Amino acid sequence: MVGVAAGLTFLSVMLLVLGVALLRERAQQSPERLVRQRLTGVRTATVTGPTTTIGLFRDEAMSGLPVLHRWLSRMAFASKFRKYLEQAGMSTRVGMVLGLTGLLTLLGGRVVLILTTSWVWAVIAAVGCGSLPVLYVRRRRRLRLGRYAEQLADALDLLTRSLRAGQSFLQGLQTVAGKCPSPRRLSFG
Repeated sequence: MVGVAAGLTFLSVMLLVLGVALLRERAQQSPERLVRQRLTGVRTATVTGPTTTIGLFRDEAMSGLPVLHRWLSRMAFASKFRKYLEQAGMSTRVGMVLGLTGLLTLLGGRVVLILTTSWVWAVIAAVGCGSLPVLYVRRRRRLRLGRYAEQLADALDLLTRSLRAGQSFLQGLQTVAGKCPSPRRLSFG
């Protein structure tokens, strides 16, 4: 009986590894990935001097796993949460945050259940631990948007002065991008 259980465990692990390998291979052969590989060598000269790579594509993947990406793409909350992550200035994918939330929920609940043997405290700990990633993203977003609000008046003043000095609008935006601290630099540069 033990041999059958060990054999089934081995078979299930091997099938899982094979499935993950096939998913990764399929994702690497996608047409979008091929276009990205071809365009990585495209460069442009900037006004300030050195050449930089053009960012032609925006990473809109919800997850690194194609199956999870398709599933999350159908969910309205996932696209809203992706926008929330962008506003927080985080490049983390929605699937990663949801996975971390699930993992912390399970671990927090399980540890407290082992320590206290009380289901009530385990559920409270699971909810508390599971909400930590979302609370972190919320805090980062609030701080970043607060910095935007503080710096907006200075950026507009700098843009106004550069336009009055006879520069074009594009040159004014480049001035703002070059002289302003982050996060405005990301939005104008």
